[in-house]
Amino acid sequence: MKNKKEKAMPKHETRGRDAALCALIAAVTFALTLYFGLYGCDPHHDGVMFEAALKVAHGAVLFRDTFTQYGALAVWYDALFIRLFGDSMASIQIAAAVGMAGCGVLLYTVGKKLTGRTMALISALLAPALSYMYFWHLHPWSSIPALFFQLLACECMMQFEQDGKYYKLALAGLCAALFYLAWQVRCLIARPRKRLRVCRVLLTVLCALLSVYAGFCLMWGVFYGADSFQDKSGLTARGGTAVDLTTLTRQYAEELSALSDQVARDENGCFAVSRRDIFAFAPHAYDGLVQEFDCLSLPRTAPKAFVSSRAMSALDFTGFYFPFTGEANLNDECPAAYLPMTICHELAHQQGIASEQECNFVGIMAAALSADPAYRYSGYLLGYVHLSNALYRVDAEAWQAIRDSLPDTVRADLRQNSAYWAQFSGPVRTVSNKVYDGFLKSNGVSSGIQSYGTVVDLLLAYHYDSQS
Repeated sequence: MKNKKEKAMPKHETRGRDAALCALIAAVTFALTLYFGLYGCDPHHDGVMFEAALKVAHGAVLFRDTFTQYGALAVWYDALFIRLFGDSMASIQIAAAVGMAGCGVLLYTVGKKLTGRTMALISALLAPALSYMYFWHLHPWSSIPALFFQLLACECMMQFEQDGKYYKLALAGLCAALFYLAWQVRCLIARPRKRLRVCRVLLTVLCALLSVYAGFCLMWGVFYGADSFQDKSGLTARGGTAVDLTTLTRQYAEELSALSDQVARDENGCFAVSRRDIFAFAPHAYDGLVQEFDCLSLPRTAPKAFVSSRAMSALDFTGFYFPFTGEANLNDECPAAYLPMTICHELAHQQGIASEQECNFVGIMAAALSADPAYRYSGYLLGYVHLSNALYRVDAEAWQAIRDSLPDTVRADLRQNSAYWAQFSGPVRTVSNKVYDGFLKSNGVSSGIQSYGTVVDLLLAYHYDSQS
């Protein structure tokens, strides 16, 4: 009941309360850190940080006139506070206190999205309470700004998930990479034999990329040259006449119309089955199809929602199979009507099927033959989309007649899907499609992304050959 009350609270009141809690966390953390930080001094560790920052504050160039082993950013940060508060060790202790206060605020804002306000507030206030500074000197080390930027990266990523603003995604990547890049720049400037160092860095990156690629080829790439689903099942894709295509499209439209009243709908008439229920049924989605194709009886692991579904939408992906863990990852932000069939599609990859058009066919049939109405509806919906797209190119009048026969609820789902993906049109989506098209072609799929359309031939073969 408490969570419902919080969600119902006006936005300006929620923001005001969060601002007050952030101010409280910052004040408590800053006061405790500064109070204990001003007691005592560690000549070695404090001196290492203070000496470089003091020189930089007075015009010295880091790694030319002075040196630090902790990275440039921490020195520049401390130097700023020395310029503001004077040439005193207390200045970098103030810098550490400010940094800890910022970490506390970010710990709350990040934790709030994961565990709720109460636990986030407790965590943020416990952080300074569990510090080592009560029994040892507070060291103004570079780990404080490092922690700040790591938390800031998490906060930016989570905000991107909420509003989809790409500058926040870019900022998250910048914050996450900042300290590593600062370290490499320091090594290149301060250490001798700079060219050798550059070569070592580039070779390390190249070896890492080649290792990942070799692992991908071993765990997944080999399936592009293995027996296909058609080879294993004996079902061979074939073309069909315009009459065959029209008949099958009408059949799918009729099944789709009949199923449309068997699934939950929202106030706009759109598909509203719980995503939790959809994922819960996934282990049983193949029960019907396995009875017809025993080559699909390999063990399956449960699919999961991808943590950054918004980014997947920007890249025009509804799901992907990750061969290094064998997991099916789903975009759970796109319209839910398409989610069951997409789950079945990604689970087809777990069966060792690399071809996307074959996975589309298997996904459609697995969903259409399942025992769950939401899955059957999704299977027939995607089957209708593929068939009707093919029919439109052959007989636009027949396509229009079948389209007009669909109930308003089905049309609402189709409009919702089109509207959702339209917002991601742009250069990111274009580049993503070109990259994936090149990937498919490099693995022997000559038609690339367009190969998805050949699922129609498999549907025709299944209904007119294997069922005859």
